[in-house]
Amino acid sequence: MITCGVLIQNTYLNTKLCAMYAASGNMPAARVIFDGIVLKSSFLWNVMVRGYACNNCSLDSLVLYRDMLSFGRGADNFTYPFVLMACGHLLLVEVGERIHGEVVVSGFESDVYVANSLVSMYSKFGQMGIARNLFDRMPQRDLTSWNTMLSGYVKNGYPDVALSLLSLLSVSDVRMDRATLVGVLPACAALGAVKQGKEIHAYILRSSLEFDGFWQMLLIDVYVNSNFVIGARRLFERMSERDIISWNALISGCAAYGDPMECLSLFCLMNSEGLLVADVITLIAVLGACDRTSALQFGRITHAYLIKRGFDKEIIVGTALIDMYVKCGSLACSCHAFDEMESKNLISWSAMVSGYGLHGKGKEAISFNEGKELFNQMSDENSIKPSIEHYSCMVDLLGRAGQLDEAYKLIMDMDIRPNADVWAALLSACHTHRNVELAEIAALHLRTDGLMSIESEEAARRNGYTPDTSSVFYDVADDAKEDLLWDHSEKASLLSCNAGNMSRLLAFVIVLLAVAASGGAQEPAASPELSTTTSSPTSSPISSPAPISSTGVLPYSIFFSSLIPISIHISIVIPIHCSNHFFTSTGSGSPVEARGHRMTRAFPQIVLKPTPRTMIVQP
Repeated sequence: MITCGVLIQNTYLNTKLCAMYAASGNMPAARVIFDGIVLKSSFLWNVMVRGYACNNCSLDSLVLYRDMLSFGRGADNFTYPFVLMACGHLLLVEVGERIHGEVVVSGFESDVYVANSLVSMYSKFGQMGIARNLFDRMPQRDLTSWNTMLSGYVKNGYPDVALSLLSLLSVSDVRMDRATLVGVLPACAALGAVKQGKEIHAYILRSSLEFDGFWQMLLIDVYVNSNFVIGARRLFERMSERDIISWNALISGCAAYGDPMECLSLFCLMNSEGLLVADVITLIAVLGACDRTSALQFGRITHAYLIKRGFDKEIIVGTALIDMYVKCGSLACSCHAFDEMESKNLISWSAMVSGYGLHGKGKEAISFNEGKELFNQMSDENSIKPSIEHYSCMVDLLGRAGQLDEAYKLIMDMDIRPNADVWAALLSACHTHRNVELAEIAALHLRTDGLMSIESEEAARRNGYTPDTSSVFYDVADDAKEDLLWDHSEKASLLSCNAGNMSRLLAFVIVLLAVAASGGAQEPAASPELSTTTSSPTSSPISSPAPISSTGVLPYSIFFSSLIPISIHISIVIPIHCSNHFFTSTGSGSPVEARGHRMTRAFPQIVLKPTPRTMIVQP
């Protein structure tokens, strides 16, 4: 037909032939026909954009979309889904956002197919907040909409949200299909949600879905991750055909969550059948079971099997062997396995160092020269970029060896910004070796607003706090008296105020608010006083609600038992000044303590500490 010139004149036949080639995945042939057509319709452009996007040619799809717009052809609801798919495959966030804007301007955002493509694209970008916002604003949702959101949550590490969304789907009018359950079962496995796994298992049996080996393997993974090994073993025994994946799922699950002896038994059973050959995943699980049961002889047999299969050269296998020998008590074998490794990563080095430490060989694990050698080998030979923790350990190592100048030079040569841990390690070494000049440099870098205690004291003094040591009756120096004020509570401050003083009134109001918020009304007590029991850190801050008088008005006196120190948690800010002491309750920030006062944040409550004395607070 091409040689006869029929295709040159028949645009309709050309379009159909191009669509056929694109649907079959033969994009070069489709492009030849596409380029030969002079008058290209919107349908033909959409066919080519779709063909490239569905055949892993996402960049070509976007280029063709740009050419389509330049030729004056507008995109429609058949174009945007595949263009957005291409952006998601290539993770082109800016391009995807720009095309999203074009979708909004063109008015196709409410189209269910375009909206599903937008949700899928943002899910691939990891922007689940935007995806959920689009999902919630969809005027109409089909099963693809739900499946896209579920798979997006699971793939982006939100299995709990995926199960919550599944519960909403179960009460909707949309019926779940195979893709829905396949997407949500990994969420059950990640959370160990055996209850939801059993419900899905029952749903599959009740529905018209075929319960084949694929479902059984997914459910085995859920059950072993939920430590329901009995159910996993029962499903495994009912499988008509068992492949290496199903064996690995059960063996790995038993090694990690179930009985490690069961793992070794299953491994022996698999070898006795002789139908399958264990792979790396199987053998790593077996090595993990050996170190949990201290089965050194079985571990050596597995090691020999690894050498026979040629798996011992892999880094992950070598690291597993080191860990197994260390936990089985054979440090010499672990050293041999470490030396036999052709390449090592950070985990391998860490396993070996940890093994020396566990066996009481601290000097062999890290000496000064070995530590420097290990640090240099990380970056030079193993291409491992040191983290801030590595630099902190190295500075500490150099500091303990007295190499302060070298430690400071290492900090200056760091390719990442040193944090407080690094400078603190240097400062500690300067203190040990009496290097005042370098200590001043380290302290200068270590200072941050509010980080050091002296700055906290200065901030408290600037806000009006002056330590009053007159209530400290010990015959000690003034500095020591200020230190004793750490245990000085607001009790002495309130006692130094006269009855009716504004400080007492404010304290009384705060206490009433805290008691009322946490207790509520109860029957009146025999005594006109409100008794609050002492609370321990592990118990509730207020053990019982405060009683209220028969008139519905709280009594005017509050009896506090064990009232040192008072720490009022309330969501308003009320400073109380009394005898140069104050305490402030704030609604933001983390708990901050300073001498003579305490600033905390939480729901209204009273935290009490025991003291041998009691006190009556009267407004």
